[in-house]
Amino acid sequence: MSSLGSARCCGWNAAPVDAEGIPQLTIVHRSGAWAWGRYVFLRLLCLPMDLVGFLIVLTVGLAWGKKGNKVGWDNRVFWAQIDDDSWPAKTWYRRWGATTFAHNIMFGRSQIDRPDLWAHELTHVEQYEAEAVQATGLVFAGWGLWQLGLSLDVLFPSFLLFLCAFNGLSVFAAGMLTAWLRGEDPYTGSHLEESARARVETDLKA
Repeated sequence: MSSLGSARCCGWNAAPVDAEGIPQLTIVHRSGAWAWGRYVFLRLLCLPMDLVGFLIVLTVGLAWGKKGNKVGWDNRVFWAQIDDDSWPAKTWYRRWGATTFAHNIMFGRSQIDRPDLWAHELTHVEQYEAEAVQATGLVFAGWGLWQLGLSLDVLFPSFLLFLCAFNGLSVFAAGMLTAWLRGEDPYTGSHLEESARARVETDLKA
């Protein structure tokens, strides 16, 4: 999986395009069963939201998709493009470029050939991945404490205290673990670190 921050080889503005003109930003090269096993595990953690997102994007694509280019699979995500003459494009979705639902992306009016928009949405994909990892970790931590005999009247306030005091730390840890599962460097590939670098680069150019 790739994003604006992880496009270190060429950057989103130099991404190659396929025969349909869609930018190809998948530049994390995995080799070996261990690397692919980690990535499959990550995708399994995202499966519940992936299924919901797939149904949303597929429905949009079939109902209002661009003729001849309704849906597809690029950059390891499922996508649909809204037709310029469709009802959403002329009403409630006319000012939006794209929307991400886990590993599914819905593109607005003729936006699918924009590499910057792809990079933007793929960053949201990484955020979804990290949130799935964090949520899974919290569930297993709560289950483990319950198995140790802690009652709900102790678990619930403890959970709230954790969220107040240490949620930022768990988000950071989840981001690093997700980057490692994805096949990137745990620190520089974290969506938080990528977002921070992108923010600095944007401010310096402003």
